Amino acid sequence: MSIQQTESFIRPTRSLTGRVAIVSGAGAAGDGIGNGRASAILLAEAGCSVVCTDIQQDLAQRTVDMVEKDGKGKAIAVGADATKEEDCRKAIKAAIEQFGRLDIRMNETSQRIDQHD
Repeated sequence: MSIQQTESFIRPTRSLTGRVAIVSGAGAAGDGIGNGRASAILLAEAGCSVVCTDIQQDLAQRTVDMVEKDGKGKAIAVGADATKEEDCRKAIKAAIEQFGRLDIRMNETSQRIDQHD
């Protein structure tokens, strides 16, 4: 007895072309590559337009500069603190105004906590 396939299954595309992502914590000191910056660059490389946010907008802008230098995607920088609702709304608004949609949201932020004995 053999099992016959009664339905065709078509896998969805894995392409990110035409998709839009917000990556929080997309900055990194200097030309370093942290998780947020790496995620933003790889998403752009895969065809995604990326809104790079960081509490320090100049660090997010450096990530945008790297994406633009690679020439494989589009990106914008937004200064935003991922712990503040107003800033998160600002990033979403920027994504929709600049790219017309939002498909992916990545949070790569971290916070250093100094402990004193």
